[in-house]
Formats: sequence, C-alpha cells, structure tokens
Amino acid sequence: MPPAVPIDEPLAYLGGRLLPAAEAALPLDDGLVTGGAAVTERLRTFGGVPFAVDRHLDRLERSAAAAFIDLPGPREELAEAIAAVVRHNFALLERTGGPGDELSVGLFVSAGSPGGPSVAGVTTTVLEAGRFAADYQDGVRLVVPATRQIPAACLDPHIKTRSRLHWRIAARQAAAIDPGTRPLLLHLDGTVAETDTGNVLSVRGRTIRTPPRAGTLEGVTQAVTREVATDLGFQWEERPLTVADLCAGDEALVASTTPTLWPVVRIDGRPVGAGTVGSVYRTLTTAWERLVESAGLNKPTSF
Repeated sequence: MPPAVPIDEPLAYLGGRLLPAAEAALPLDDGLVTGGAAVTERLRTFGGVPFAVDRHLDRLERSAAAAFIDLPGPREELAEAIAAVVRHNFALLERTGGPGDELSVGLFVSAGSPGGPSVAGVTTTVLEAGRFAADYQDGVRLVVPATRQIPAACLDPHIKTRSRLHWRIAARQAAAIDPGTRPLLLHLDGTVAETDTGNVLSVRGRTIRTPPRAGTLEGVTQAVTREVATDLGFQWEERPLTVADLCAGDEALVASTTPTLWPVVRIDGRPVGAGTVGSVYRTLTTAWERLVESAGLNKPTSF
C-alpha cells in the first residue's frame, strides 16, 4: 500500500488504500452516513507507537460480529494500515507539533453502501502534550444527565458503535447543568453505567470496584488498569454501584484510552471522598508509566 502522499500532508486509510487525509470521503449512501451503521475503535500512541493494537482489534472484531458487519479484509491489513498511517503522521507531527505531542488514532468499519462491501478507515488527530494537565492535577467533575444508558436488550453495550447521538445529548445536558462537567450515565434502575469516554472505577481502601461488564463497554484501558492494579496487590470487584457508592468511596476514576486515567473529584456537586485527587490515582498512573516504559515506548508526557 505505498502512499503517494507528500510528507507535509497527513495520511489516512480508506477502502483498502492509503491517501491524503483531505481526500478521504465516504459516499452519501454509505451506512455510516445514512444510519450510523459502523463499529469503531479509538487508540492512542505513546512515543509515536500505537498502544494495545491487538486488544483494540480483538474488540473491533467482536463489535463487528455482534453488529452483523463483515470486516472488509483480514485484521492484519488493518494492523498494517494503522502502522502506516501512524508512522507517516507521527513523523509529520515531530516536524510541526510541540514537544511530547502524540496521536489519537480513529479506526472504523462501516457497513458500506447498499449492496456493496463494508469499508474500513483509519485517521489520526493530534493529542497535544498537556491537554489534560488541569484534569490530572485538579480532577474532573461528573454530572448525571436525564439521558440513560441504552438498555442491553436494545443495543448490546459491548458493541463500540460509531453512533454517538445519545452521548452527544448527554454531554449537552451535563454542560447545561454544570459547565465543564462530563456526563455519567445511569442504567434505568439507577445504578451506574459509564461516562461518555470510559469506564468508572470506585476505590475503597485496597479494593477497586467497577460496574458489571454485562452492562457496559469492556474498556481496553480498564482491562490494562485491572492488570496493573492486581499486580500492585489491589482487589478488583465487579458489582452494581450507585452515585452514593461512588461518593462514599475514597476515590473514583475514569479509565479511557485518550487520557488513560482521570481522577473524579465531584459528582452532581458532591465530593468523592475528600474531594481531591487521591493517592491511588497517583499510584496507578505511576504504574502505567512504568508499563509503557517497559514496553519500549516513551514515558507518557500527558500524565
């Protein structure tokens, strides 16, 4: 897949070929455009290297199967496309971006146009160093909007779908309640589901609790955090949680690909624990840094 792309232009992958990102376009009758019929993944780089590619491709395959969308080719081709796009665009970023900048990598498979094959795409956006610095230092605030998690009987929560409409609505509702907050969705029974960007973790002593995976997306960052935490001697439990449970804990965290881990300090205006960034968050982020370094990647500058 040799790209005929100038070195000073971002590269993308679409429909089996590499091309200038500015030229990548889907037809108006594509299933993603007409009905949001697509599955997706979001990766990030550390030191210009995509992290946990195999885990993300595993989940993409599961999402596609559950959504009755055929992959357009072998997963090895998607892995090669990710590597090629990131290699080109990170080299461009090193020339034009700031120190410590990374890439956020978007991957999708659309159902395609009627009667046609499915279509895969890979794009990147810049993840500026320090983008989340204030969130890491001061913590993030969550708000419960009126929108609820889509019931599993209506849409399998393990499908990472490109349709984000209900999350967009939830984010607007949260911003209207308290500007600068992120939405925390509940199930119809009032228990905690997840945020618009990742899984929720509750810390009490040496135990980390998270909502049952049956009702939430199985997060890659959450899975890695579980491995890191258990190696450090933490107990990990899956159990239904309420907002009151989260606030009564010592700490709460959001596990998400792009920021990796966020400390949560308030929910609906109520403090979580002491209402400050806690020691377990710092312990886990340090462990994440060591994990990334041990994998031969650069130490994250965004922590």
